[in-house]
Amino acid sequence: MIMLLVLTIIHLFCLTGGTSQVYVKTGENLTLDLTNADVPKDFEMLKLLNSSSSVLGIFSPGREPNMTSRAVFSSAKSVTLKNLQKSDSGEYSIKVTGNKDYRLPTYYSVTVQESFSHLLSPSDPVSPVSLKVSSSSSSSSSNKCTVICSTEDFYISSTFMCENQSCHQEGGERSKVTNTGASLIIHLNNSSIICNHSNKVSFTQNKTSIQSCFQSEEKGEELIAVG
Repeated sequence: MIMLLVLTIIHLFCLTGGTSQVYVKTGENLTLDLTNADVPKDFEMLKLLNSSSSVLGIFSPGREPNMTSRAVFSSAKSVTLKNLQKSDSGEYSIKVTGNKDYRLPTYYSVTVQESFSHLLSPSDPVSPVSLKVSSSSSSSSSNKCTVICSTEDFYISSTFMCENQSCHQEGGERSKVTNTGASLIIHLNNSSIICNHSNKVSFTQNKTSIQSCFQSEEKGEELIAVG
């Protein structure tokens, strides 16, 4: 019983509209509670689907569950995903088969991580941000490169076009808000490509010269950490 409790994650989630945000450690099981998912009384079958619409588990009243499937229904109110890996991160939903087929309005956005170190509150200092520049195509006078800004758990990328030592960012500044409410931003400022990771109390920054786009690969140096 103790081992079962250790392996079955007591999930941490917040409801945003019809989506439950769920976090789980790598290798653990995740039990999704369907109590509030509006499962109808008259159905023939429930199916757990991943973001690719692949069927991971099936529940049909009166039939024994398939214990070898990736997901096992213990009832119409509970389904367990087994031995989750990082590649299992994504959105999950329940499909109902009966008089009509449809998906329940509740979705589960699952993030699988090595640890829960990323579950910080908005008042905690943000983590360092890394910057990597990779050259994707080049000629004698121009180059196209991809910049990746990443933290331990999140990343964004952007493409820069450089010609005659002058660069512009395709699509303009790129930004992303993480699950903790922090912002991750890539932008071009004069002759520097800059990555910022910030929240209301702190920020970290990493930047490199646009000359990096004319080289095969280079990492920026973390310059600033405030908070």
